[in-house]
Amino acid sequence: MDHFHPQSRGFDEFYGVLGGSRNYFPNTAERRDQRVLRGHKEVGFKHYMTDTLGLEAESFIEKNQEKPFFLYLSYTAVHTPMDARADKFEKYSNIKNTSRRTLAAMTESLYDSISGVMAKLCCYM
Repeated sequence: MDHFHPQSRGFDEFYGVLGGSRNYFPNTAERRDQRVLRGHKEVGFKHYMTDTLGLEAESFIEKNQEKPFFLYLSYTAVHTPMDARADKFEKYSNIKNTSRRTLAAMTESLYDSISGVMAKLCCYM
């Protein structure tokens, strides 16, 4: 379904997944729409997906700082599958319900990533 690919719909660049339910940790996705793509090429990723998307956005901002740009950043967090970084999960050990604990850890990772993107934007304003 290449006609739905973002670069077939007016975007100059694309990094991300075309479908949902992508695991947050580096591994081989089973479905075609779960592959991580840069443009049309499948690429691997080394970090937690939320962190990776934020770092990619920060890199885009840095590369395009001298001209106007449009950045559409669509995180996969905090959606299923519910996967949290171990350090964040441990931080919320006071939350006994593991589902809620995972959600808290994922939400903090999302907050941290958005904070990094906002800091990058603010330093170029």
